[in-house]
Amino acid sequence: MTLKFQDMIFDYFDSFSKKDSESLETFFSEEVMLVDWNTKIKGKMKVIAEIQKIFDSTISIKVTPKSFYANSDYSYAIHISILFNDEKHIDVIDVIEFDFKGKILMIKAFKYENIL
Repeated sequence: MTLKFQDMIFDYFDSFSKKDSESLETFFSEEVMLVDWNTKIKGKMKVIAEIQKIFDSTISIKVTPKSFYANSDYSYAIHISILFNDEKHIDVIDVIEFDFKGKILMIKAFKYENIL
């Protein structure tokens, strides 16, 4: 098992922290699916629109990876800390799956408090 997508994942979180929708778009497969505690969305433009809603609702976002686990060459689980507007903090486990072209195919996000 390799960590072939580890750098890409860190770049993805960096783009997220910069609220850079255009950059995020380059990471996603056309069929990307986003599943979290509020929503389930499929399709690159729909996922980008949902992420943009998060960006529009905050002044700042800082995503800090805490731990990183490779489930396989194409599936990773990452414990991240997200700080909104320098005050509200949540812990999240993101499970990110890649397709064979190296694009993000699925992101499943779980609030840390929901899985303890």
